[in-house]
Amino acid sequence: MRERVSENCVNTTSFKEEVEFSRETPHSVRVKRFFTDDSVTLHYAPTIEIIIVTDVEGEVIVGQSHHCFLPRDVVIIPPYYTHSTKCRKGSGKLINLKISMEDLKAFVNIPALIEWENASISGVFYAAELYDEMSTIVRRLIEKDDNIFERMHCMLDIAEILIRVNQKAGLEQKRQEQKKDARIYQLIQWTYTHYGERISVDEVARQVNMSKGYFCKFFKSISGITYITFLNQVRIEKATDLLKAGYNVTECAMACGFESISYFVQMFKRNLGCTPGQFLAAIYTQNDNITIE
Repeated sequence: MRERVSENCVNTTSFKEEVEFSRETPHSVRVKRFFTDDSVTLHYAPTIEIIIVTDVEGEVIVGQSHHCFLPRDVVIIPPYYTHSTKCRKGSGKLINLKISMEDLKAFVNIPALIEWENASISGVFYAAELYDEMSTIVRRLIEKDDNIFERMHCMLDIAEILIRVNQKAGLEQKRQEQKKDARIYQLIQWTYTHYGERISVDEVARQVNMSKGYFCKFFKSISGITYITFLNQVRIEKATDLLKAGYNVTECAMACGFESISYFVQMFKRNLGCTPGQFLAAIYTQNDNITIE
């Protein structure tokens, strides 16, 4: 099981960051130090990411926006925004807080609270002015890791901060920010909405107003993989959720846009290293080994 707090940081090497969150671990704090130069490749994740920087020389790239870290800095990255970091060797530290809103719903439904306030937390922000406030909250998260009530108080405090900075920024700043590199973000969101449908590369290229040839080069230059590979990764990710929920292999394949069961099994094994049947067997074995003391 993924630890909520750790100094053991492993950089992602894939376009979609594969980080396992759960009801037990709806958020994670990673404290990163730089004994050598460090680089994290361009990636995205379905989580909110908050980076708290203390005396680190480096930069974060979100879409096409480059931001050099300030000595005391905070960077807020919403879900599905592509980003990467480069940090140089030094004595500083970087705290990376990731929050899975979906898994957090077991305790508190922050998206519902945001909707109730008719607000948004969709902006990318470089907010050094939040350093003290965010540092205090994360320190509480670390020190009170065994107290669910303290942790949820921290989550609500963070949600309030995110709403506040989004409201303060105003609509015009968000429009300018989104223009910088909206195409990949738009495409990732579109794929997660339409993965269960029949999708052609021509159709996807039209979504971002590109020719098919230019789109293929553009997507691979950004992500390092083809769009079809990315689409299959999303479909397999969603298929595992359905398998866990009790759907059979055929139902999962059809619901996730695979027209051939054999191709679904082939892609499943290519992405996860096992067949859907083996995946289910591993889940059943894991559940059988759970004991109540």
